[in-house]
Amino acid sequence: DGLGAPETPAIQHFADSLFAKVVDDDAPPRPAALDLLRNLLETSTAVRELALKVTVGDETLLSLVVERTLATSTSGLAIVAAWLRDVPSAAHLLFSDPAAAAGLADVARSDTSKRRRGLAAVILALCTDHFDDQDRNGWTKDAVRALVDKRVGQRAFARALDAIRDDAAKSAGRRRRAPEEDDVFVDDAALAELCATTAEAARKNAVAALLEGHSLTPEEATPPEPEADAAALAEERDLLEEQVRQQAEEIERVFREREDLREAQDALRQKVADLEGPSAAFRDRIAELEDELAVAKAASSSDERVADLEAELRAKAASEAADAKAAEGQRRIAELEAEVRGLLERQEKDGESERERERSAVAAERARVAQKAAAMAEHLDLGADVLPPPRDDDADDDAAESALEAVERA
Repeated sequence: DGLGAPETPAIQHFADSLFAKVVDDDAPPRPAALDLLRNLLETSTAVRELALKVTVGDETLLSLVVERTLATSTSGLAIVAAWLRDVPSAAHLLFSDPAAAAGLADVARSDTSKRRRGLAAVILALCTDHFDDQDRNGWTKDAVRALVDKRVGQRAFARALDAIRDDAAKSAGRRRRAPEEDDVFVDDAALAELCATTAEAARKNAVAALLEGHSLTPEEATPPEPEADAAALAEERDLLEEQVRQQAEEIERVFREREDLREAQDALRQKVADLEGPSAAFRDRIAELEDELAVAKAASSSDERVADLEAELRAKAASEAADAKAAEGQRRIAELEAEVRGLLERQEKDGESERERERSAVAAERARVAQKAAAMAEHLDLGADVLPPPRDDDADDDAAESALEAVERA
């Protein structure tokens, strides 16, 4: 995106500058150019759809790739398979050339390379998925299926799909080894996944067609060339021998694993037997510890009971001491009350005595004053009427002083 003018996209520059230079004089394209083109097509669906519009000379880029690589190049078939991913218009353009459709069927039927037969079968399966009941240049889904039935045969088609599915599935393991010259999967995991999933789905359809009797008989199908048929049979024989060898290796591996498991099981049994003695001792020791724990728990319960009783006794003693202190306080209060009452009584008695003495003193003083007044009156010859009459009641000091003042005034 963004390379070149809008009417000349980047992929057109690529085709003009790299791919077109190697197709002159009907020469096959360089493998490096095909790998670059495949990597570019795997970028996105938009790139694959854009590439359908690219032309080299008077031909479309797709037609040119099929024309120059169909019969000889595994990379060319890989490009077509990658191009068809999620792009139905690529299948419609491919089948617009009847020679290209027939050539794909012939490669799927009788090519000497197992990988090329499988790639051609994957391309036919993808094209079958991209067509429907609508007629496009004389082709529909049923017409593509009929092409496979007549020119390939469902049995050969299923064998080719089996081969490419296994080839793609094992590509991850081949990455650790030196790759083969035409191994298009070893560095392209996306293509390997596409071929594996497409082959699996198409193979189920082919087997279903065989079981339903929809496949043509060998006499109705176009017979392949004897040499190609012999090569295909030899390839199939080698494939079956490889599968048998792999199954034998798998069986041997399973037997070895079973023996290893049996040895491991015997070793575990011996370990269990060796551990039975210590295990019994451990169990006895555990029983002893459980008994000791029970005794300790019982003792702990007794200690807790004693502690509870001691706490209860202390609480009771404290309560009794508090009651005794309260009784002692009450007794002391009663004593203090009695003592206070005695003091009050004594104070009251002492007050009466003091008042009695004060009255006696006042009476004596009054008598003394009266005597002194009488003497003074007698000396002055005033007469008895000057003095106030004597009082029998308890007169206070003010009355006596009044008498004295009257005497002095007189």
